[in-house]
Amino acid sequence: GQAVAGSVAQDQWKRYTIQAGSGTASVTVDLTGMSADVDLYVRIGAQPSLTVYNCRPFRSGTTSESCTLEVTPPVTVHIGVYGYEGGSYTLRATLNP
Repeated sequence: GQAVAGSVAQDQWKRYTIQAGSGTASVTVDLTGMSADVDLYVRIGAQPSLTVYNCRPFRSGTTSESCTLEVTPPVTVHIGVYGYEGGSYTLRATLNP
């Protein structure tokens, strides 16, 4: 649930993971405060790519993006922030009971 500030260069990835353990029913990932068009990708169990993901909100510009995925613990949720343009952002992943 703690927010992380980050930045990513154009055409590059920043990757994060969160462990969903016992008692977790879903994971919510929020990408906010973007200074440019950066994109959120989330995948359960493996790293997302531009073509393989469980959630990709497809918002243009600096509009906030969010994904909520049901999970079956224990599992690793992989989060990718892709720089369609280079820019900064705030990322928050929350484990929901």
